[in-house]
Amino acid sequence: MKKYNKEKAAIGFYITGHPLAIYEKELMNLIDLSFGEDPAEIDFNRVKTATMCGVISDVQIKLSKKGNKFVVFNLIDLYGSGECVAFGKLFETKQHLFENDKLVGVRGVPEENGDKLKLTVEEIYPIDGFIEMYAKNLVININGNLKDIRDLHQIKELVEQHPGTTKIFFALRENGSVKTFISKEYKVRASKELISNLKNIVGENNLTLN
Repeated sequence: MKKYNKEKAAIGFYITGHPLAIYEKELMNLIDLSFGEDPAEIDFNRVKTATMCGVISDVQIKLSKKGNKFVVFNLIDLYGSGECVAFGKLFETKQHLFENDKLVGVRGVPEENGDKLKLTVEEIYPIDGFIEMYAKNLVININGNLKDIRDLHQIKELVEQHPGTTKIFFALRENGSVKTFISKEYKVRASKELISNLKNIVGENNLTLN
């Protein structure tokens, strides 16, 4: 992260990678809009709200005509960047998140801003908190990649240690077909620790959030 921030500070953009890249697989089913999209191709009558993630930059705290503070900032996602603005109580209560180089997830109202998108932010979370909040389902693929029955015990122990509201599904791949089972006993909190530990057991590509 420090390396990326130094690149951004030196030349204004990231060269060797994006701080959000390590979260890309977890986020791909949780976000529904990117600043890389062409606003001319978006039906804003249909897209009333949007969830987006990125790195905050160029933070400016301003005063409204009534003397109320609000914040304007740039959000750099994996495909582009755009202006965001947050007003009132949200800025007051979450001011610590509106800082340069913070990785965040936001939800708000998108609009056309010239040839770019602009977002009026209504919710903001640190990136790990965003994943926990918006991950409704956790899908674990089992296709012979588990070493032995001990791996299943490890998975059981992990989900017991992270109770929450995210549903757990097991996708069992056998003989070219897939059977999906939902856990009726457990739901989890999709924390960074849980995701990391599950990946160590089942493999990076056998875990999906949506």
